[in-house]
Amino acid sequence: VPAPTLELGFLSTDGQHFALNQTVAPHAVYLDRVTRQGTEWGTVTVNGQTWQHWVSADERTHSLVFREGTLTRVLVSDAGKDRLVEIAGMLVSAG
Repeated sequence: VPAPTLELGFLSTDGQHFALNQTVAPHAVYLDRVTRQGTEWGTVTVNGQTWQHWVSADERTHSLVFREGTLTRVLVSDAGKDRLVEIAGMLVSAG
């Protein structure tokens, strides 16, 4: 049985595509797929939470990865790290 997964795509007001992915699936397989075989390039802090910054093998797609227990949340776009940080700052957990 596949793990429950949310995959939501949206456009910013300037026409940039973003995807918000969330799952409780095993990290390695899931991250390889949604980050386009990305690797971690460091971390950023967004609203007090530490997100990993990943970049795809071709360096075109950037992802921010947040893990909490079994939950993995990934924000993905070709818009670059700074834009992802801005969008991630708009996300609010429903504690």
